[in-house]
Amino acid sequence: MIFDFNKNFKSNVQVISNDFIKRSLPRIKNNKKVKLEDIEFNKMFKIYSEIEHDAFYILTPHFMEKIKKLYKELDAPIKLTFMGNKLHVAVNNGEDSFEYNVLNPINEEEIEQDIIKDIKLITDFVNELNLDNNLFKKEA
Repeated sequence: MIFDFNKNFKSNVQVISNDFIKRSLPRIKNNKKVKLEDIEFNKMFKIYSEIEHDAFYILTPHFMEKIKKLYKELDAPIKLTFMGNKLHVAVNNGEDSFEYNVLNPINEEEIEQDIIKDIKLITDFVNELNLDNNLFKKEA
């Protein structure tokens, strides 16, 4: 899922949970590993950015708490990429949300509820971040 992110920054920032599959990780060129002040966050995630200041600017203590909460609620590997003033969210729960066993009877209502539940976790996270708030937007 991709969302508008109302902070301007010059470099791309990646936040990748340590259990995210490495071979599916195209790292952005010139990004270097960044250590943040939150020790628990550093243990749960790898952070990469070309400009270290951008990682600190985007990943405020409040924002890091929200990311940790999302990760725990999803109980699945996640990857967040901040690129071009957008937030890209990837969740690797090992399931194809749109693929169901055709050998079993299809329950459309159950399928719909499963898809809505998966999407709602991420949209609730984004809504909680108040991404439409221009309070912190500044020119890069």
